[in-house]
Amino acid sequence: VVCHRFYHVSSHSSRSFWNHKLKFLMFSGDPTVFGNLQPPVEVIEAVQESLLSIRYNGYAPSTGYHEAREAVARYSSSGTVTVDPENVVLCSGCSCALDLCITVLANPGQNILVPRPGFSIYRTLAEGLGIRVKFYNLQPERGWEVDTTHLRNQIDTATAAVVINNPSNPCGSVYSREHLMDILQVARAKFVPVIADEIYEHMVFPGQTFHPLASLSKDVPILSCSGLTKRFLVPGWRMGWIIIHDRHDIFEQAEVRSGLQRLSQRIIGSNTLIQGALPCILQRTPEKFYEDTVRTLQRHADIAHSALSLVRGLTPVMPKGALYMMVSITMTEFPEFRSELHFVEQMVTEESVFCLPSKCFDYPNYMRLVLTVPEGHLREACQRIADFCRRHHRPEKGAHNGDRHRSSSNDTGTGVDALSSNKAGTNVEECTSNNAETNVDTHSSRTDNTNVDILSSRNDNTNVDTLSSNKANTNLDTLNSNKTSTNVDTLISNKDNTNVDTLSSNKDNTNVDTCIANTLTTYCSSLKVP
Repeated sequence: VVCHRFYHVSSHSSRSFWNHKLKFLMFSGDPTVFGNLQPPVEVIEAVQESLLSIRYNGYAPSTGYHEAREAVARYSSSGTVTVDPENVVLCSGCSCALDLCITVLANPGQNILVPRPGFSIYRTLAEGLGIRVKFYNLQPERGWEVDTTHLRNQIDTATAAVVINNPSNPCGSVYSREHLMDILQVARAKFVPVIADEIYEHMVFPGQTFHPLASLSKDVPILSCSGLTKRFLVPGWRMGWIIIHDRHDIFEQAEVRSGLQRLSQRIIGSNTLIQGALPCILQRTPEKFYEDTVRTLQRHADIAHSALSLVRGLTPVMPKGALYMMVSITMTEFPEFRSELHFVEQMVTEESVFCLPSKCFDYPNYMRLVLTVPEGHLREACQRIADFCRRHHRPEKGAHNGDRHRSSSNDTGTGVDALSSNKAGTNVEECTSNNAETNVDTHSSRTDNTNVDILSSRNDNTNVDTLSSNKANTNLDTLNSNKTSTNVDTLISNKDNTNVDTLSSNKDNTNVDTCIANTLTTYCSSLKVP
């Protein structure tokens, strides 16, 4: 969301924003932008067959055709996990899957825990529903592993779910089996379910292994989200899915499956042509395609890491998978810049290279590179970044800016406290310009008994021994405490008023999209750009 809107504005509304003497180089999160990465012919043929069959031109069941869900179940099953097609819900992309998961698990006023740095859509979706977002820290010095102590401390009686993103956007981290077990231990001890965002599943570099979180869990209930978008290089096809993993029927008692089924009616199901092609896509795609894609990503990561490691003031963090690399900017060595956002703005102006600032991920003093660009573009971009840094690197004058910030333990929706340190002159510090006139459907018209998302309606008197026993006393078992008054229909009936684009216009926690749009508006105004 953030990337696409920034690129759209910068590409069309403000052509003078960059140096026209240089070709504009975007590190876009869309792997198809440059055309160097293409889906295999088997995938294209599968869609052609679906189209020509004339069988998939109408509406499908809201959760998807059975044969398509069956294909996802086979694709996602392993030696330790067998997926039932009845536990698969097809969605319009993985973002839609995340939306349904957050909606079904949390009530307005409750909270979900999301990683920092992390994908901005978690916050956008949750805050639009009146759900509070709390952050748990990732540790760059440990390959962006979760700070499990901080995670544990952030969970309270109002926590409805924890979001785990592995492999990670924006970090490119891939968690070991041991680390995932540590995360599950926290969820188990705190009786909190997990939303596993695994859209980059299997996109890991040689020597790394992707472990589906559900394959390691014996008792923690998990909603796993994935899709075709990244691994198959077809983000525009909008095909994602949710898999319900619930070995002890905790979700079942709470009617989470039926809640997801009813919520899916808001979009009348996902793309039927792609559903028709899904069995062939998942069965026919050759392993060589996956291997070639990962090999390209690793080679690009090596190139970028080697080049930027030589640049004073920058410290790239080598990824282990996904499509991204985070690069630390030692702001004390670039004293003329107020923040990494100011740094990135000026780099676009001077060098026509755009990297997403880490402010978009609620984290200070980093920028995100995307590894899907053609190799020639990548090398040129790294050279321009190096040239820019050499011109502006002044370590001896940077003492007044303070040391490089680490994520704070602030658990509110404001992100990192360093993000609010900009002075009045900053082009884009007014990130809270949304007001009550913003057209937004917060879905908060629901009553206290609105959702099936009563997963976290726990109270301080709950006494639970394990997730798998004494279920009547389990915190998670309050999921089904309001079964008869469950009213997901209220959400569905509000469909006509929904405006997903502005879900996150809360005044005090403004969407990063608004922040980025205001950046360009203010900056371009200062340049007298029409």
